[in-house]
Amino acid sequence: MALLGGIIGLISKMQQKDNIKKAIEMLSKLSHLGYDGTGLAAIDKQMEFKVRKIPREFSKFSEILGDLMELELNPIIGEIRFATHGRPSLENTPPLSDCKETIYVVMEGVIREYVSKKEDLLKKHHIFDSRNDAELIAHTFEEELQNNRDPEKALLNTANHLNGSYAGLIISKAHPDSIFLIVNNSKIYIGREKEKSAYYIASEVEAISNYISEYLSLDKAVAIITASKLKVKSLDGKKQDLSFQSITILPSKYTIPGGYRFFMEREIYESPLALKKAMIVHQEQYLELISRMILGAEKIYLIGAGTSYHAALLGGYILRELAGISANVIDSTEFPYYALKDVTPGTVIIALSQSGKSTDIIRAISKAKMYGASIIGILNQLGSPLMYASNLYLPIGVGLEHAVPATKSFLGQLLALYKITFKTAEMNAKVSKEEIDKLWSIMHTLPSLIDETISTVSETVKKIANKLYEKNSMYVSSRGLNFPIALEGALKIKEVSYIHAEGVEAGMLRHGPKAVIDNGFPVITIMPYERDAREDTYSLIREVKDLGADVVIITDVEDMIADKLSENVIKVPKISKLFTPFLNVIPLQLLAFHLGMLRKTPIDAPRGLLKYVVL
Repeated sequence: MALLGGIIGLISKMQQKDNIKKAIEMLSKLSHLGYDGTGLAAIDKQMEFKVRKIPREFSKFSEILGDLMELELNPIIGEIRFATHGRPSLENTPPLSDCKETIYVVMEGVIREYVSKKEDLLKKHHIFDSRNDAELIAHTFEEELQNNRDPEKALLNTANHLNGSYAGLIISKAHPDSIFLIVNNSKIYIGREKEKSAYYIASEVEAISNYISEYLSLDKAVAIITASKLKVKSLDGKKQDLSFQSITILPSKYTIPGGYRFFMEREIYESPLALKKAMIVHQEQYLELISRMILGAEKIYLIGAGTSYHAALLGGYILRELAGISANVIDSTEFPYYALKDVTPGTVIIALSQSGKSTDIIRAISKAKMYGASIIGILNQLGSPLMYASNLYLPIGVGLEHAVPATKSFLGQLLALYKITFKTAEMNAKVSKEEIDKLWSIMHTLPSLIDETISTVSETVKKIANKLYEKNSMYVSSRGLNFPIALEGALKIKEVSYIHAEGVEAGMLRHGPKAVIDNGFPVITIMPYERDAREDTYSLIREVKDLGADVVIITDVEDMIADKLSENVIKVPKISKLFTPFLNVIPLQLLAFHLGMLRKTPIDAPRGLLKYVVL
């Protein structure tokens, strides 16, 4: 499953005009993966490169193709880009080349330690044209070919030098009959025709399904692909057996690539991979600069709206708990009316926005800058107004999110805030180096634990959705770190299923909200981590049950008391307190999705809502 853009490749026994048409169609089937650039590179009959690229979405690509559609080209590689390193611009748009333009590369994903790898190559007199980490592959492969003329060895050395989560395709003027492939902790599909006279490569199998009879998938390997031969090796150089499987047509109800019914469903299920890539997207130097800004601030505000506001709330909790920094957390729609008068030079505003262009966030930071504030932007889309308005910014790097209800982008925002907090706590010595290292280590287990959570809770969540989907109102409650998760869960249920859901701090149920609880009224409770808070929450659950509430409990696998209080218990893996929000939000996202399915709502596009707000 591709996230940060998509790539394609094609190589056949014959030069033919049909090749370019197939490549364009393959790219079109990956257009849902990005809109920050489209490009392809190919070799013509004269053994010369033909390159076309535009820093725009795929729909604009046809405007620059010119005579390319009439040429006989072979091989061909191409990419749909979602920007993580380098804003959307022509120089950052793939395909990208080596110093002499004898090698071209396309890549999906992220390469670890981009800055240090680039500096190493600059010392060897390589010249970079972009700020796109994919260019590292071109120059590293160029360097390896110079040192060792064996292309297979050069490919293996390149793959082992560039760690990360990515898949890249390379074509070279010196080897015009081959496509070179590196895939490292990502996924790529290679298919072939029944006649075995051509190979087709893509980030998602749907892009090549029209042309192939069988395919295989790779996630950690190198390959050399010619029109008649496929040679695959593991990253340690061992030859791999090829296990092709027949292409099958998915049922028509699965309309979203990957075999999903809605983008929201796909985006929940791809969260583990999204976080794995987001773990390595941030450059250390920017985390340090942001932490210095925070530590030097006179006042700090965290702002966002909707889901971004809930991420900001949690960011405020952990900044205070770990780094000893009290930040004011304010909804960006309220900020100009409530907090603007207190903004002065020395104020730092951490602004969260998935799109980076909602009117409320742009209005808030624009006015704050006039009062002297500095802006730290946390966003998913490079090239957005928030990026340009920020003094420093962090891309969350989880890939394009199509569904209006945010899921994986919420996790990406949390991850960015946690990284900033860890770095800030380390720099002001509020937490020991050993403890910080332990937190970083736990954080790197999140992708696998989220994957485990999805697998273990899905069936239970479906059953609970079947009990709740005819309800018209419910509460979602918790305490402490998980109170923002209760708010976010309630928002998801409202957006997706049109059920009125209210996020409530658990203790506040006793101060009014309890009055509307009667027989069958759903109360979803996320159990807090702390022992004393749990004891009080157990007591509260007994109180609402006495009023007739239908209680759903989200807790960890070690909680034996929850089973005695409710038959509707969702258990997630055990993890340390600070990271419980990452796991507890998953059942709520899944519950919202299944409630929407049962109520037959337009899940990806709830009525009256857009991916970003324009006033």
